[in-house]
Amino acid sequence: MNPDWPIIALIVALLLFVCLLAAAPGSIARKRGHRAAAAISLCGWLGLLVWPLWFVALIWAYTEKSNGETERKIEFRDEWPNAPKRGAPVRRSR
Repeated sequence: MNPDWPIIALIVALLLFVCLLAAAPGSIARKRGHRAAAAISLCGWLGLLVWPLWFVALIWAYTEKSNGETERKIEFRDEWPNAPKRGAPVRRSR
């Protein structure tokens, strides 16, 4: 029996951990329904070579609200009942 098997097992476990860590930003982005999930995943994997990219990918994965829902758009008529409709000419006083 080869006495090096604990070292080989440790190396394999370390490689699996690194792969899970590199894939984490992409999987988080896909679960949250981010529209740039593929780019975030690529950025996470490139983070193995250039480590700051992994942090960028992780932060980027959390920047958009879940299910692709972006910030609420304000409708002028909902917020201000007396506001003119969009596209209506604006009267200017002289």
